[in-house]
Amino acid sequence: MTAPPEQTGGKRRILRAVLVQIAIVIATLVVAELVLRVIDLRYLRAHRVGADRIYSYDAELGWFPVPNSDVSFTGIRTIRVRHNSLGLRDIEPDTAPKPTIAFIGDSFVWGYDAEQNARFTELLRARIPEQRIVNAGVTAYGTDQELLLLLRLWDRIKPDVVVLIVCVDNDRKDNTVNTRQDGPYKPYFDLSQGAFARCLRSALERVVGGLWRLADH
Repeated sequence: MTAPPEQTGGKRRILRAVLVQIAIVIATLVVAELVLRVIDLRYLRAHRVGADRIYSYDAELGWFPVPNSDVSFTGIRTIRVRHNSLGLRDIEPDTAPKPTIAFIGDSFVWGYDAEQNARFTELLRARIPEQRIVNAGVTAYGTDQELLLLLRLWDRIKPDVVVLIVCVDNDRKDNTVNTRQDGPYKPYFDLSQGAFARCLRSALERVVGGLWRLADH
């Protein structure tokens, strides 16, 4: 006994619809995979060549460059990355008696995908040798982490001027969450506990002291 033609046609339409939906899902997954492989936002993950030797866990900051590290790092392209004894991608700090300008920020300052001698801080150092230029940028930091890092480094670098480089694309978001691009965890300020106010007060006291030193010059 054979099924009526309309019943057979109905089964074929259902099977065709299921196969079409499966094909759409597969195509969507393939496109999503290709897009994620191209943009790859997870640039702090250790699978990037050299990243696991550049950054290490830091209880206060979330992550921080390994002091005295010297490795090749592959982002969009491969570059050489050297960090000094303070963990900064910069030359070794000196004690020459001259005014100090410190730049803090994220990958724009650190120099993601840029060789060290091509960054703006190196170009600026060559143009104003009478000033000490300090590059204190760290990849993927929010301004909250940058403030904490500045306070940590203050007594070591004693800046007269601090320049904050802000990334309007993601800094605001970075300051409101405790993780970065689904990868490393980071701290954030709890405004209800007054921690930010205390931290900001400490920073302002240091800034005022720096202004007095600058006036003496």
